[in-house]
Amino acid sequence: YDFSSMTIIWEKSNALDFASYEVFHSATELGERSSILLQADIDSTSLIVSSYDPSHENWYWIKVSDYWGMSSVGEGLTHEPDAPPTPPSILDPHILNDSYTIGWTRNYDSDFESYELYEWVGDDVSNKILLHQSTSSRDYFINISEIKREQELHYQVVTTDYWGIVSESNIRDMYIPMMFSNEY
Repeated sequence: YDFSSMTIIWEKSNALDFASYEVFHSATELGERSSILLQADIDSTSLIVSSYDPSHENWYWIKVSDYWGMSSVGEGLTHEPDAPPTPPSILDPHILNDSYTIGWTRNYDSDFESYELYEWVGDDVSNKILLHQSTSSRDYFINISEIKREQELHYQVVTTDYWGIVSESNIRDMYIPMMFSNEY
């Protein structure tokens, strides 16, 4: 499969009294099977499916029927479900004067869709805010121009792939103390 379709291919029947192929689909191996194609052309041995979700199993079976109404169903086949995106890892922040940079490991997955960087203060994750969002895998750091001093800050990156599957990074904690001046 690719981003737009999944191709199901089966072997050509060698029955001299061939009547039809019928393709069945189920979301699970033991689930209810639905007929998705009835094909009377013996040479037509593939089906392109444009509506599918590779994040979970998709099972397919081929039923071959003959002119006399006899039929047999082959063994079901599926694909390996799409793996979650490679989880990012937030690197140590770099502080320079009154700004700092937060970066994370770059995602090289072919089905990369987006990064989201979240920030929250204290232990209450429900107050997290979206600090940065990008659809470019090359955009894996952000410069924050105003340092928030004397606050317990937490950062986390969420990576999403083309299929909507997500992976979360480690949580990076940061505390920057108040700066004191030597001037009197």
